[in-house]
Amino acid sequence: MFHIQIPKQKMIQLSQLKKQPIVEQKINAADQKKPSKVEFQSIFKDKFRTIQLHKTQIEDQNEIPLVEDCLNVVGEEHPESDGRRDEEKKYSAKYSNSSDYWEEHQFRAKPSTFLEEEQSEIPFSEKLPFADKFTGRFLQYVTYIEAIAFEDMPDALDVINEMAALLEKEDMSAPLEEIHEKESELSSIMEDVKSVNSHILTLWAYLDLLEKEEQGLELLKEEKEQFLGLRKYIIDVKTKSESAVKEIEKFPMIDFSVAEKSVETFKKSVSKFKLASTKSPLNISPDITIDEVTEMRSISMHQGANSRWTDTGVWKIGEKHIEDIQRLSEENKIDKIKYNLVTRKEFNDDFFIEYPELDPKNAK
Repeated sequence: MFHIQIPKQKMIQLSQLKKQPIVEQKINAADQKKPSKVEFQSIFKDKFRTIQLHKTQIEDQNEIPLVEDCLNVVGEEHPESDGRRDEEKKYSAKYSNSSDYWEEHQFRAKPSTFLEEEQSEIPFSEKLPFADKFTGRFLQYVTYIEAIAFEDMPDALDVINEMAALLEKEDMSAPLEEIHEKESELSSIMEDVKSVNSHILTLWAYLDLLEKEEQGLELLKEEKEQFLGLRKYIIDVKTKSESAVKEIEKFPMIDFSVAEKSVETFKKSVSKFKLASTKSPLNISPDITIDEVTEMRSISMHQGANSRWTDTGVWKIGEKHIEDIQRLSEENKIDKIKYNLVTRKEFNDDFFIEYPELDPKNAK
């Protein structure tokens, strides 16, 4: 008798599948009663999963990535998971044996005796800070805005200038393919450029939450006041960014002298804002990069997860943080990982067996 050994729930005996298909097993178990439409749907979904599990085990030796005896920290691409949160929660509850499921910004550094929806009503003294600390999250968006100001906007102007030079050739000798490549390059850059205002609005929203004592609970009083004092800089950055984006979007009727001046004004505004956001008492270098801020957040998340590793459930965080934690662990730069660390791929490989209709590969 031939067996395929699958860890935990995923053991399949091929001879049983041949002798008595899973549909027949379920019908017989119901004393040969005719299943309802809903029951039939469930039966066939189970049969499909059994076949998929059989296929996956042969090809990939796949295992259920979640465990029941400790915290699972799982990577994700936020837009991907945002579109399937309900299914992820059901899957996570089934295989972690816990209804606790946290998005990246929801996991607290210590377990709270209050439900998340009750947090805004409880006294400040009883509120608990988040594992993904306020400073790191705030600075992440500051670095996004800086990258747009000092890299994306100047790049957009350069590409526009190159396109203009191609289009102005009197003999029209510029290859059409080259012009289209420049158009595609500009379109890609402008997607980032146009996101600047959403980043600025996110910072403003963070300050609102800080003022309401729903974020930044780990901050000292003077640190909190310093952050709240950044509102005037945010308004200035927003005004200057809107002006710069407007000038760039005038292509092909763009006036380069006006556009360049507008971008330079925006860059100066961002410089002042970043310097103001990284002054003492936070003791953060004004030259900090996006990757350095991301790593700072990853370390904070790791520390929070390690402090609550015995709490069962699933905490979803960005895949970049998973990669940071793996690398820092290999380099012995963080404490030993006590929780179950799961990559986005490991999670998705099994999640799509449970929910094949959500797998992009099955999309028509």
